[in-house]
Amino acid sequence: MRNEDLYRTMNDIDDSYIIDAQRFPGRKPPTVRWIVIRCAIVLLIVAVILFIPKFKRISFDNETLGSNYSQFISEDTSVICFIDQQFPTELPIYKIIERQISQEEFQQIQQIDTPVFTADWHGLVLDGHKIDGYFADYGTGFFTMSDEELEALSWDVFNQIPFMEGEYVYSGIRGEESIWSSDKGTQRTRVLVSFYRKLDGLRVVGVEQCDLWFNDSGLVELHIALYDYERIGTMNVVSFADAQERIKSPDYFSTGSTGIANTLQVNEVDLLYVNQYTKGCTILQPVYNFTGTTILDDERHGTFNAKVIAIPDKYTYEDPFDR
Repeated sequence: MRNEDLYRTMNDIDDSYIIDAQRFPGRKPPTVRWIVIRCAIVLLIVAVILFIPKFKRISFDNETLGSNYSQFISEDTSVICFIDQQFPTELPIYKIIERQISQEEFQQIQQIDTPVFTADWHGLVLDGHKIDGYFADYGTGFFTMSDEELEALSWDVFNQIPFMEGEYVYSGIRGEESIWSSDKGTQRTRVLVSFYRKLDGLRVVGVEQCDLWFNDSGLVELHIALYDYERIGTMNVVSFADAQERIKSPDYFSTGSTGIANTLQVNEVDLLYVNQYTKGCTILQPVYNFTGTTILDDERHGTFNAKVIAIPDKYTYEDPFDR
């Protein structure tokens, strides 16, 4: 800046002080120290805004009805939600780390000696953080265990896996295989149960996996994908009120109904952590998980599931090449 420009600029500042002093006689012109402090505060605010860590945003594009949910929800669809539940305004940020399974741990699972492992290993493969195991299937009948017997057996197996650390919850039956019997109709031959990790009271869903298949003779299949989670900070969470406003335009939607719903009646809401590490998402991200009943004009009822991402946009970016 030239000297005459600087002189003119300083004169302009002095003139503004004089004008302010005339309009507000009791006010003193700001000191240089005060100007510096104000500039520092502004710079600090800008720095905080610019340097909030950003992470690739989770996506349900391949798992949801997507834009097709317009076949099931319209502008006239009403939402009934009387959930009286408190949700956190902040959550920890957890970095996702593949938990490598050692050869020693792999040998331990090979040597499990328990009646529930009633068949010989047909195949057991270790791949870093994953184990897939198949047993020679000697099942000769239909699956007849009660829910209580199945849960007890599942926990018996789970508790003998040496590297399952942290808090887990049992899912109950998540899938089944069946055959047609001429004298008994459709009969189950084997069932799938899972164990889910929990962090801070929230269930972790996504690519972390502990799936067990049972038939009438015991465990016949096992699939594990293991991760660790390192707390690296905290984040704000989208409010429940804002999430509720998006039930009709969610990030994920599925339903067993056919036709446009007259009403979506929300029966249950919970916050979940989603692990999409294999899609390039390096932190757990929270979602509101709405489940309930669809009611059509002809009074037919069905079920629905809607998920609304609960991590604010300021923490995320859509395209991994944006940064």
